[in-house]
Amino acid sequence: MTADRANPDLLAAHFERLNLIAAWRARLDEALFQILAALAFVGFGLWLMDSWWQLLLSSQTPWAQPWPSALLGMLVCAGFLMQARRFHAQMLKQHQGDWLSALPVAETQRSLARARQRAPRLLILGLAAMLLLLWASWRSPDHSTQLCLALALGISVGALAGAWIPAGTTPPEAAAIGTARQSVPVPDSVSGLPLLGAALEPASARLPKTAPWIGGSFLLFPPSIPVIALLALLVLLSTLSLLIDLVSHWRARYLIDAQWLAAEALTPRRLFAAYLPPLLKRMAIAAAVVCACLHAIGAPLLMTLLVGISLIGAVADAVLCGFATRLQPRRYPLLLMLHAVLVVACLQVLPPAAPIVLLGCAISAWRRGNA
Repeated sequence: MTADRANPDLLAAHFERLNLIAAWRARLDEALFQILAALAFVGFGLWLMDSWWQLLLSSQTPWAQPWPSALLGMLVCAGFLMQARRFHAQMLKQHQGDWLSALPVAETQRSLARARQRAPRLLILGLAAMLLLLWASWRSPDHSTQLCLALALGISVGALAGAWIPAGTTPPEAAAIGTARQSVPVPDSVSGLPLLGAALEPASARLPKTAPWIGGSFLLFPPSIPVIALLALLVLLSTLSLLIDLVSHWRARYLIDAQWLAAEALTPRRLFAAYLPPLLKRMAIAAAVVCACLHAIGAPLLMTLLVGISLIGAVADAVLCGFATRLQPRRYPLLLMLHAVLVVACLQVLPPAAPIVLLGCAISAWRRGNA
């Protein structure tokens, strides 16, 4: 018996892959369409970024000098090591509450499975980053060789080192999973299905999860930016990251709640409506904060109002996409990409019609969720 078949986690992952391949083969036309749509989305993104490669990799930029290039390479390597720890933490959290945790499976076997499952993810991520770097250097004739070499070394060393971290290494944040859960205060007057929406974690509890994105945003600020604009941009980016995290957190909770309430005679819209009041409230507050930040850095009032309304529409469409794909969660990214491509293409060709296209996408997702 091979090591994969003797390890319960690796054997379960093997059968999950077989089930996924069987599902793809059963819907071959749909799988091919998804692959073509993903390739089209990636190609569209590369086309939008085509003019940036020359600015980022040019030999005339300050970060193309030897010491800054080496520092960027080390930062990329550290990023891959942090991603390896994140993968390890996610798998450890999953192993602490899955069905195999109730069986007498040795921890050494589960630790070996985590290491074996983490390595391919890091290697695939490193290969994708290397291909993107090769594409960017090809599209930038005046690229800095030492900058590209430093980034390539950082990607290679980080991916290889992250893939073979010892299995016994447990991130501190992962070891504390399950012991430091923050309770969500729910008013006594709330009862019934609205309890599900009221139990969503508040923004203060989600801030640590968005801190890396907020910290990374400082790299986008020029040194000569005024203090008031710096504070406004920091609040703006923090609010946008909290909105993205809100949709992700709501969808995870919604899928779990829909599973354990599947035996109840609930229509799809009744369960979905239980989350709407807190979602609408948080979206309105976030849009108001974004409008205030844009107005503080000099944007016209009419423009800020249009941006706020557009932001609410975009978040509402993402929530409706989650509602429409609740029975097939794997289609959620595809539906989001399809709506994003439609709206961006409309902005490129006929910007005034973008709200109509976004409204049509939202109506289509709502009708699909109620079908």
